[in-house]
Amino acid sequence: MAEEQDARESAAGRKDGRTLYRLALSGMTCGACEKVIERAVTEMGAGVEEIDAARGLVDIRCPPERIGPIKERLARGGFRERLEDGSEGRGDWKGILSYVKSVVAGEPHTRVENKLLNYAIGTTAILGMAGALSYGVFLSAFEDQVLAASLLILVIVSSVMSTYSIFHMEAYRKGMTCSNGMMVGMTTGMASGYIIGAILGATNGMFIGSVAGTAAGIAIGFSLGKSSGIMGAMEGIMAGLMAGTMGAMTSVMMLNDNLLAFLYILNGICLVMVGGLSYMMFREAGPAPSAAKGAGFARFAGLSAALCAILVAIMLYGPRSLITIG
Repeated sequence: MAEEQDARESAAGRKDGRTLYRLALSGMTCGACEKVIERAVTEMGAGVEEIDAARGLVDIRCPPERIGPIKERLARGGFRERLEDGSEGRGDWKGILSYVKSVVAGEPHTRVENKLLNYAIGTTAILGMAGALSYGVFLSAFEDQVLAASLLILVIVSSVMSTYSIFHMEAYRKGMTCSNGMMVGMTTGMASGYIIGAILGATNGMFIGSVAGTAAGIAIGFSLGKSSGIMGAMEGIMAGLMAGTMGAMTSVMMLNDNLLAFLYILNGICLVMVGGLSYMMFREAGPAPSAAKGAGFARFAGLSAALCAILVAIMLYGPRSLITIG
């Protein structure tokens, strides 16, 4: 009976020598994506019977020998097959938890993220030791033990966070769709620009904080967002401009109202944003290409240290305003 049922299903799936294939694709998020996929499949001599961007599913009818080239064509356009079957809804917490566990465990499909996470932990430890050795300089500049230590921690964490986002999104440069590129430019520009603007706004005032935060946000958001074209680049520029000025303004407005505590809350939110972006790209664009595994620890730590050094130099030697701990 089971063999007869399989035979009937196989016959139903075939039509004029063509077989019906259901693909669960990453990167398909809107109606424009649907049209791009339909056009690509049609040009390959196949037909799309049903397509659903909400679930990331497409039904393609084609000869068996054509499905391989079709998958390759779609992958080059940023629409890769997902590991999951696509039946679960977006925003499912089980999927998020599964992703986190995979990253921590270093499973094959999240090996890039696991390596970057280890880089981030190792770099944070090294910068922490360097900060401890230079703690006396910070203490003499800010004349408060808690304040000096707190600012050092904020600078180190924000520098490593920005570097992680740069390295991870660089892995997805090829084949990044417009919608994904817009989110990459906006999120990276916003997270980096806001926290840097807020930290320097607290220690150096509105002007220095705005200029530095805007410069960092635009540089990171634009460089990563432009991988998908002009829309991603513009999102990066706008996010950096808005985040840098808003971060500095927030600190200046909160100088006498628990500012230091809020900076830690803000840093935590930015970390969540970067983590959420990582999951989004994994979900929508699939596992990071293996080429990203070549990014070395020395380059990661060097970029983090350079960013950290620039921020510290501005805080210590640039024009400074008062900071009040509530």
